[in-house]
Amino acid sequence: MVFGNTSLIWSSFLSIYHLRALAEQSEEFEDNSKFPSRSRPPLQSFS
Repeated sequence: MVFGNTSLIWSSFLSIYHLRALAEQSEEFEDNSKFPSRSRPPLQSFS
């Protein structure tokens, strides 16, 4: 049970980190309209 919950937390954390990395790359194209998570930290959705 505990290991399953830990893996779930890590998977969610890695997914958030990956999305933020993609959002940072999008700055080169100045297409922030497709990434509303930049103006709103994605960590707040989990709290």
